[in-house]
Amino acid sequence: MEVHTSRQRRVPWMSLFTLLSASAALAGLAGCALLSGGPREFRLSNDDLSPDSLVAIVNRQALATGAVRGSGKLRVVTPEYPSGRQLDISLVAQRPDLVRIRGRVGILASIFDFAADTDSLRLYLPRDGVLVAQANLPGGEALSLVASPELVEAILPRSIDRMVPGAMSSGVERVKGGWVVTSHRGEGESMRILRRFYDEERLRLQSVMVLPSGEPDAEPIVRIIYDRHAWTGKSWFPGSIHLELPAVSRRLTLTFQTFEPNPVLDPDVFRMSVPPGTRRLDPEDIDDDFLRSAPPAR
Repeated sequence: MEVHTSRQRRVPWMSLFTLLSASAALAGLAGCALLSGGPREFRLSNDDLSPDSLVAIVNRQALATGAVRGSGKLRVVTPEYPSGRQLDISLVAQRPDLVRIRGRVGILASIFDFAADTDSLRLYLPRDGVLVAQANLPGGEALSLVASPELVEAILPRSIDRMVPGAMSSGVERVKGGWVVTSHRGEGESMRILRRFYDEERLRLQSVMVLPSGEPDAEPIVRIIYDRHAWTGKSWFPGSIHLELPAVSRRLTLTFQTFEPNPVLDPDVFRMSVPPGTRRLDPEDIDDDFLRSAPPAR
């Protein structure tokens, strides 16, 4: 993952979580295991596709993958590390809100261990002997970006609802090169607009933008770009995920090297334990210095 950031105390905690989600976040696919180029026959006809048909095809693909297990590279670039830092990562995610991501250098040198579930988000930094934790509270101004359901959705995009014409500006729109699906998430001041773009030929998800609902033409709060799609046998899955938080100048790049759709996962894989004596830090007290142990990105 590739990350650009301005120096704000809560930003590293938030951006790492959004990255770790992600998705959820964009180099090339480096030999994804169990993925292929996709069946040649999986190509939409040149006929006009109805919105209902689009929703049905998108949802069939989205629901085909309920969990993932994989490994890859995470690239991080910040003003403090302008040449970038690169980590090896292992990742497991399961709908709707379970994520575990571990970053390391080589096989043994662990840099971080991140776990999210329905109730909490936890980040363990073994070299510093530090644990950072917070409640999993979706819907807040910042926390809506880091709650585990949003993290899982960045990696495993959820299905879309059948749109009702005129309902809060939601709908399906035909545009050059594909389709845009607009919907809303949250309530009140925390409501956000989601815009998802699917390519016209195979209905692969290409991008997601999260916008402030009161300013639909404003800069996105979050932008996710999906690339290097490969076929799992039932659906398309991206070999690279790019996540950007424009307001804090932060970008994250995750490149899968191996990927397994719908693995059988032991529940214990999502449970984190830390050694006695681990210090506890508040989220606002952590910064990007934990990346110092990672080598420069090549």
